[in-house]
Amino acid sequence: MRTFLVLHGLENHRWPDHWQRHLVTTLRTAGHQVAYPQLPNPDSPQESQWHEVVQTELELLHESGVQAVTVVAHSLSGVSILGLLAKAASAVRIEHLLLVAPADPELIAERTDFCLDPSSASVRAGLDRSVEQVTLLASEDDVWLPRGVRATYAEPLGIEPVIFEGAGHISMTEGFGRWNGVIVWAQAAESENRSALLTQR
Repeated sequence: MRTFLVLHGLENHRWPDHWQRHLVTTLRTAGHQVAYPQLPNPDSPQESQWHEVVQTELELLHESGVQAVTVVAHSLSGVSILGLLAKAASAVRIEHLLLVAPADPELIAERTDFCLDPSSASVRAGLDRSVEQVTLLASEDDVWLPRGVRATYAEPLGIEPVIFEGAGHISMTEGFGRWNGVIVWAQAAESENRSALLTQR
């Protein structure tokens, strides 16, 4: 059994047909421990509230004896988890962080109070302190990444991204209801099969 923390994005109410909901249901059915919190006010989120919930989830995992967790963060939650880890160490070791289509912080700042500079030394330090392995996955036609994932995140963080061609924001709008690729990736023993993520169905 492995442990997962799945974090949704802006305006996401954990809809029944969203790929994250399918992922959570599949992993729980297979016997894994999965936390999938509804983050506060998803339509008008505040950074401090999201940080508090995620930090508490990580603390609860630690208090329940969990040694390591895999975090799957989509869109705004990618911004959020990077910002949180830059400020404080995770209470439990993050063996793998999957950042799916993390939104451009400059766009997010126009709608929320979330603030992140991926080129900041504190962001790199936060990842080094709490995360063993990071996978950055995005498409080059994502409207939430107008400068492209390489310039926005990959180069500042020193991470080679996985490019999912033609996948947009990897959301229900682009047909990502059930996403078998992420399910296969999550169930792999070491979660290192990056190519599996490029299979939608």
